[in-house]
Amino acid sequence: MNLPEEVIEVLKDPETIKVLTTTDERGTPHTVFKGSLMALDNETLAYMELLETCRTQRNMLRNHWDNKLVVVSIFNGKINISYQIKGEPSRFLYNGPIWDQFLEQTWKVIPQSDPAGVWVIKVKEVINQDYGIRRKEEEKRVINQDIWRRFIGVRP
Repeated sequence: MNLPEEVIEVLKDPETIKVLTTTDERGTPHTVFKGSLMALDNETLAYMELLETCRTQRNMLRNHWDNKLVVVSIFNGKINISYQIKGEPSRFLYNGPIWDQFLEQTWKVIPQSDPAGVWVIKVKEVINQDYGIRRKEEEKRVINQDIWRRFIGVRP
């Protein structure tokens, strides 16, 4: 699955909110903000994991071993873009050029940090969360969606 160019560009915007959701061994979701998250290319996301012993790191390892997907949600209110990206944790890097790039950026923001490594996520599904797009897709998916749940009343 390829990331749309729009998603790659919005991930570069520092005002974009980037959220990662993983699951633990019971399937309980754990959600965190990941400002370092970016597209490496049109099929791959990556972010710097700062703490080796944190819940997110444990969940990412488990999701990797169990071939379970994680979810990245992004939102930019300035340009009103919202996407959900499902992906598979594929690699954990702690050396090499990608590591060096993330380490340099991390130390600019948090110079005292001792990061654990960079998680690479292979994109499996991209869903545009725009209301108009979601509504049209639901109207196609559900028979008579356009008439069965309409609220009557004066709207602004």
